[in-house]
Amino acid sequence: MLKDMYYAFVYTHILYGIELYANTTNTNLNKLIVLHNKLLRILQSEPRTTHTRQLYLNYNVPPISDLHNQQLILFVYKYLYHADLLPRVFHDNDYFALNNIIHNYNTRRHTNVHIFGVHTTHGKRSTCYRAAVLWNELPEHLRMIPGITQFKKSLKCHFLSLLSE
Repeated sequence: MLKDMYYAFVYTHILYGIELYANTTNTNLNKLIVLHNKLLRILQSEPRTTHTRQLYLNYNVPPISDLHNQQLILFVYKYLYHADLLPRVFHDNDYFALNNIIHNYNTRRHTNVHIFGVHTTHGKRSTCYRAAVLWNELPEHLRMIPGITQFKKSLKCHFLSLLSE
């Protein structure tokens, strides 16, 4: 019952708008991360010495930084394969372009999203840049999943498997 309450009241609030607010430094997110860890520890009745990785694995939820990465990857997925699920403002803009559209010749990474050069740390924090880098790091078999529901489940399993390593 506590797990259901967590997913109903906490997880949904953390997930809402995470693409924007988590795109900051870890120092700015630290209070939220610590509070989230404390809440997971209280809900699971675990002592302070319990490693946070175990707390996340018990509730099948990735840490906040991984949730942010998941949502950015999901944004790219929707943009490339299900544009109808995004607001109209994204339909007419070129946020992401595949390399095979940019180059007239075949390259090794023709299925990757093209990463435009940035020269500042502010540019590297932009949603377009970070999402493209994360998408390109994703294993090929995950990028090719056709259904959005299956993609979300597989993506979550992928991040949880990275956490359990």
